[in-house]
Amino acid sequence: MSRTKDRLSLWVPRGRSGGRGAGGADLVRCTRNNPCPKCGREKFCRTKRDGAEVWCTRDAEGAVRVLENELGPVYVHTLDGAVRETTERLARLAPSAVSHATTLGPDALHRAYSVVLGALSLDEQGHRGLIARGLTAEDIDRGGYRALPERRRAELARLVVEALGDDAAAQVPGIWWREEGGRGWWSLAGAPGLLVPVRDLVGRVVALKVRRRDPCEGPRYLYVTSSAAGGPAVRQVAHVPLRAREIGGDAIWLTEGELKADAATTLGRVPVLGLPGVSATSLGVEVARAVGARRVTVAFDSDWRTNPDVARHRARMVEWLYRAGIDVATEEWPSQWKGLDDWWLWREVSRGG
Repeated sequence: MSRTKDRLSLWVPRGRSGGRGAGGADLVRCTRNNPCPKCGREKFCRTKRDGAEVWCTRDAEGAVRVLENELGPVYVHTLDGAVRETTERLARLAPSAVSHATTLGPDALHRAYSVVLGALSLDEQGHRGLIARGLTAEDIDRGGYRALPERRRAELARLVVEALGDDAAAQVPGIWWREEGGRGWWSLAGAPGLLVPVRDLVGRVVALKVRRRDPCEGPRYLYVTSSAAGGPAVRQVAHVPLRAREIGGDAIWLTEGELKADAATTLGRVPVLGLPGVSATSLGVEVARAVGARRVTVAFDSDWRTNPDVARHRARMVEWLYRAGIDVATEEWPSQWKGLDDWWLWREVSRGG
């Protein structure tokens, strides 16, 4: 019993609990009407709302400092004169482009999302799909997987508003005030599909993702967020499966995606944590330190062999973990199986498990 306590104690988070990132609400997203003053890009770059700085993801020349986020390096340039005046004017004209992470703490987010999950259920199609991925019925029930329907959005949002109040609900990613035909109401954003809870180190649901069932274009997995409507963006975290917390220990695995981490943890019987993407290098190091990991196995999808970007981020993750003083290894498997969970599921089935 004492051994179990010692192992679980390593999973108590240390350090920051997830405050607002540098820049926060002062950053304005670059768009077609407000391109980056440095590289001219219409996406990914940001400018300070007061026009004093531009955070460019492409142009390194002349940068006064370099930051690192989940998307890679960010080059900070100072602006002055006409460029600063124009940037400031565009920021005032486009308040909906303001990019900021939610100011709510994890407890409030967990309360809000628990209300949403409690009002929904999982359909048979979703349940069968999760079983096919290697999850058990217990995993599915405890994990809080749900089906997000096309309708009932006003009802779900109203439950969150009733639980938290207007001001706090407005800071919940996914909750937004919708106006149409001269009237307004609270609504919940997000494409219909499988709702995947994103959990932090202590098991709180701090974000929601949707696995779109029939994506015509774009990514299959999307955060439930209201940032496109001027609301707060999701504060990204590494997903920690509930079963991974119970396993504990000082050796963890890092892979891509929350559902994949849940399935791999069950199939491999080891703690597999899910990053929001392969470029979340700093987040991977941060969570490894937070759980006191002495060894990390990087298990990104097998497309690193054919995708140079994935290969580059995989190598960078290994390098950063090594520099952090953590013993690091990589897991490889035949390319016909995309993810770690696919590979381990095949092994489980082959063994007759």
